[in-house]
Amino acid sequence: MRLLKVVLFMAALFVVVLPAMAQDEIELGQEIEGEVTNRDYEFEYTFSGSEGQLISIEMKPAGDSQLDPEVYLYDSENELLAVNDDFSYPSSLILINLPADGEYTVVASRNDGRSGSSEGEFVLTVREPEAMELGTEYEATYTTDYSESAVFLLAPTEDGPVTLTYVQDVTELYPRITVSTAPDWSEDPEFGYYSEVMSISSAISEKGSISINVQAGMVYLVEVELGGYSPETTYSEDEATVTISVG
Repeated sequence: MRLLKVVLFMAALFVVVLPAMAQDEIELGQEIEGEVTNRDYEFEYTFSGSEGQLISIEMKPAGDSQLDPEVYLYDSENELLAVNDDFSYPSSLILINLPADGEYTVVASRNDGRSGSSEGEFVLTVREPEAMELGTEYEATYTTDYSESAVFLLAPTEDGPVTLTYVQDVTELYPRITVSTAPDWSEDPEFGYYSEVMSISSAISEKGSISINVQAGMVYLVEVELGGYSPETTYSEDEATVTISVG
């Protein structure tokens, strides 16, 4: 009897120390704020999706937060579909075509979960992103904060070359422009690495173009971030803008 009491006590203790799991519904396009602590390190949100629907799930630290975020996606059968730790540090990003109609669950956490140590506030966004359109101009603002970047989406319907044309503001800063492909989560949900196709990271001219060969059905990300400073910089500027169009 004494042994039974000890076992029951330990079981009760284990339940008490488990972190609270926040559960809520999230609307597409909605921004959710939360805070990861050593006690509360997982937050659960659900949304409805359709087969083939392209969904973007982004989790990033808020303000001066030291959080190292990690985000998971599960289907209605609680099967892991995707997980990402670092898309572009310190942000985590899952970009995925949903496999079926139904309810999906997003778990916002931190790197290494329960055994992790980072804490802080976060912002979580689940949305249906829009792809860049041919002939349309997009402004990308980047800053001297290396954790800030502008990300655009390419979703080609045909194989072949695509040209990205850029025009840079006259400034003492210059951008790094990177094109990457999203992971094939269906092959390995835990292999959440984005593969770089090409990048420019030098003191580029005020305008130019980049040509890449794309494949229909794949998802490409165009990321613009700080590449560096011009040789004669006075460090008086903290942001700049580059305009990108697709042709």
